Amino acid sequence: MLNKLVIARRLLLAELSGDPDARAAWAVLPADWERAVTFLPQDDEPSGVPSFRGADMLLTASAGYLAEIRA
Repeated sequence: MLNKLVIARRLLLAELSGDPDARAAWAVLPADWERAVTFLPQDDEPSGVPSFRGADMLLTASAGYLAEIRA
């Protein structure tokens, strides 16, 4: 079963995959946009619980995909 945080990250990447300007903002982090379109796992996707200290999870939370966690 996928972790809710990983699912939120995949949703964000899937949404960004269709917008070249938004993808450019994610350029500091690796993302396979062809995989993101089809909601497939990324090569750098954590196998366990992701760390909120990572930029990818901070961006996912700030984009509103983890609203129940944001204060």
